[in-house]
Amino acid sequence: NLKRKRKKNVLIHGYSFQPQNEQQRNADQLKFQGDVTQSAAYIHGSDLWKKVTKRLGTDITRYLLENCSMFVAVPPSCLFQLCGIPVYDRISMTSSVTGLALQSKNISRMATRTKWPLQRRKDLGKVGTKIKFGDRPRKRKRKEKDGESVKRLQGMDLIRVIFFEGIGYLNGVLRKPKKLPKRFLNMMPVFNQLLRRHRGFSYGRILQKLCPSRQQDYSEEQEELSFLLSHHCTAHRVYLFVRDCLIAVIPQDLWGSDQNRTYFLARVRCFLSTGKFERLSLADLMWKMKVDDCDWIKISKTGCVPQSELAYRTKILGQFLAWLLDGYVVGLVRPCFYVTESVGQKNALRFYRQEVWAKLGHLSKGQMEKLTPSQVASIPKSTVDVSGAYESLPHDKLLEVVTQALRPFLDELFTLRRFAKVWSDSHEVPNFLYCNFVLVNSILFQHFSSDLHGKDALQFFTQMLTGSVVQFGKKGIPQGSVVSSLLCCLCYGHMENMLFKNLNKSKGHLLRFVDDFLLITPDLHEAQTFLKTLLSGVPQYGLTVNPQKVVVNFKMSDTVAVCPEIRVLPPRCMFPWCGLLLDTHSLDPCVIVEDYAGMSLRYSLTLGSFNSAGVQMKRKLMAILRLKCHALFLDLKVVTNSIQAVYQNIYKLVLLHACR
Repeated sequence: NLKRKRKKNVLIHGYSFQPQNEQQRNADQLKFQGDVTQSAAYIHGSDLWKKVTKRLGTDITRYLLENCSMFVAVPPSCLFQLCGIPVYDRISMTSSVTGLALQSKNISRMATRTKWPLQRRKDLGKVGTKIKFGDRPRKRKRKEKDGESVKRLQGMDLIRVIFFEGIGYLNGVLRKPKKLPKRFLNMMPVFNQLLRRHRGFSYGRILQKLCPSRQQDYSEEQEELSFLLSHHCTAHRVYLFVRDCLIAVIPQDLWGSDQNRTYFLARVRCFLSTGKFERLSLADLMWKMKVDDCDWIKISKTGCVPQSELAYRTKILGQFLAWLLDGYVVGLVRPCFYVTESVGQKNALRFYRQEVWAKLGHLSKGQMEKLTPSQVASIPKSTVDVSGAYESLPHDKLLEVVTQALRPFLDELFTLRRFAKVWSDSHEVPNFLYCNFVLVNSILFQHFSSDLHGKDALQFFTQMLTGSVVQFGKKGIPQGSVVSSLLCCLCYGHMENMLFKNLNKSKGHLLRFVDDFLLITPDLHEAQTFLKTLLSGVPQYGLTVNPQKVVVNFKMSDTVAVCPEIRVLPPRCMFPWCGLLLDTHSLDPCVIVEDYAGMSLRYSLTLGSFNSAGVQMKRKLMAILRLKCHALFLDLKVVTNSIQAVYQNIYKLVLLHACR
């Protein structure tokens, strides 16, 4: 209601009203960002406001929100306005201007001749204004009232945004610009035509036609994660949508020729098909574009063109094409699609309609879903559920393990050091190093050191586990912390010492990388006991195993065979573990290339846009090859490596590199 009545209130800031019919929605003035979350969400979800509404009633609460200004104290000495007329609208912006400067020219001369006192000039100005304008103050007030609404974007404003001030001109950040040059004044008709086409174009209808969301096909059974993940739009369909919008909105005069439009659309298609870290340079965008075909750039269409004029025209065309790609195309794709990378396709991008992604990103799809008692009763208790390692670690057990590990060192002093190395390679020599001195076969070190007592470390871990802002019960640690892997290893290491301390005494070996276990043993009964223990779970350590991620190469016992999700391999096979393939007969580690099956190697490396593309590709390929050539695969000094396994690893690495 506040938005419809055009009332000034903090609650409507950032809120854009849209009709219920999606086809009637018109994109805002070249701002395709869609809906923005408003501050009313704070009031809607606040328990305090619910209590106020319950005690005062709906009418009084509504009156407070619409007609009163309310503030919340923000430390240390600030106030945050929740509702009411913005406080900056209640402050006069002309208080620093004297009354003498506001008077008309004739009145000032009259006051000077008669030598009236200065304090009477304000009153004289008011009387003179009434006599001079008569009934016009009412019309002027109406104009001022209309000026308070959002000013409609004009062609001149768009020209200033593209070629001069940028988006800061619309936000009112920059100073008032100067008058446009004659060249840009001649561009106003064609940019006005662009804005008229933009306002009258039905983006929603074209989007639903070329990239349908198929919401009507969704049912409660189909709204699952696997079903929704497959409903993404291809880059080609997104390109078709953007192409139709560009052809319909951008006038032909701005393209200059059909050839320029074809080349730009080709660059847009390449841009939408690139990987996550790839970029498109302005030189690529201007490639084969004919500046002479664009008459709207020219200040004079006849006569010879000097070199400086041609360079200036090229700069103007480059600015326009850069805005067209970065401002229009990106601003068009962003509100219509959620662009994210794909785990199974390396750096390839996927385009999801916002409606589909809203269902994927809903909290009910995650672990925060609250189940009713009837739903809890229907879950089978014998099946092991999916549970992350970091999210399931109990705080009490972690504190016990950390305290036990740090107890002998509570009174000792530890020195923490952090080093950074800066050196020059064979390709890019930093010239700034040679300003004051010359480095000869040396490395520049920078380090930071501090002292830490053992009791302070214990206090840090205790505060980390018990003082987090967001907690899910009394379990789980933040996965992004630098000590999360250390805490996970400490907890599971303590579990190994308590439950599986006899495994290494036999001929078997138990390996673990954070939360991935690997048991190699010739004793079948020992392997079955280990598997049964993990599948049944260890609740005191918060350990539950996902049967779909369990791989064995032996026959399971009758008590374990009830889990059909477990993957069973033949006795002699290539056993996968942590990105490696282990030969169960010779224990040779092998390189995995099967993960690239059915995957486009186009997105497995990022080249970017450079002048010397071949040299850059060579550097990138050599860097990847150095990363893959690990001593674990190629070093004959490793006990398990045979000469045949090393040859096979070299062949796979070179073959994969050749495919790239």
